[in-house]
Formats: sequence, C-alpha cells, structure tokens
Amino acid sequence: MGMVIDLATGERRAWTHRQVRLAQLYRKRATFFRDVAMAHGDGPTAWTSDDNIIAVDMKVTRAFRQGCRLARKPPPNRWKLNFIVLKFLEVSEVVGAEIVDALLECELKWYLEFGLRKIYDFELGP
Repeated sequence: MGMVIDLATGERRAWTHRQVRLAQLYRKRATFFRDVAMAHGDGPTAWTSDDNIIAVDMKVTRAFRQGCRLARKPPPNRWKLNFIVLKFLEVSEVVGAEIVDALLECELKWYLEFGLRKIYDFELGP
C-alpha cells in the first residue's frame, strides 16, 4: 500500500484501506477538473495543485449543500455543481483564495434568494 510519515513524531505507519481509497477518489476528482479544463480552455491550470483543487471543490460543495439545507431549498444537481466548482477554481487562480471565500458567500446568498445565476446554468458530466 504505502507508508505514511507523521511529520510531528516522525513515526512511520502503513496506510489504511480507507486512506488509500480516499486518495484515489481525490486524484480522480482532480483529474476530472483538469481534463475539463483542457477540453474547455478554462479552469485549473498546471499551477494549481491537486490539494488546492480538492480544497476548493470541498469548500464550494459543502457551502452550497449546507446553505440549501438551512434554507430548505434543493441544492443544484451534481453536474451543475461541478460547473460552479470549475468557475471558482478559475477565480481562485486569478485572485487568490482570500477573495474566493467572499465570492462564495455572495454567490450562495444570490442562489438562496434568486436562484442559480445564468452563468452557472451549464452541466459538467463525465
């Protein structure tokens, strides 16, 4: 499987099956966004790390799901959410992670009040 080194203690231990599976899913998700970016000419470039792609993906997805749950509205479907994440990945490359948080809050408020913006009305499927 592989070894994990705890940076705090220097202890080496083997990866658990769950850690291996989670790493595979993260890699698959980052590859999906990179493939879409190459096909459409937008989204994350080679300068964006896989960890950053996953962090933005999880942040946007979690924010939309939690906001919709609190407002008792249905969240956008999975494919539209993929496109929203792709747009936020573009923004994070241009302006940085600090602005992404503020923009995410604004976009979520807009969605809960008025619905999905027209720029996000596109579906990214496999």
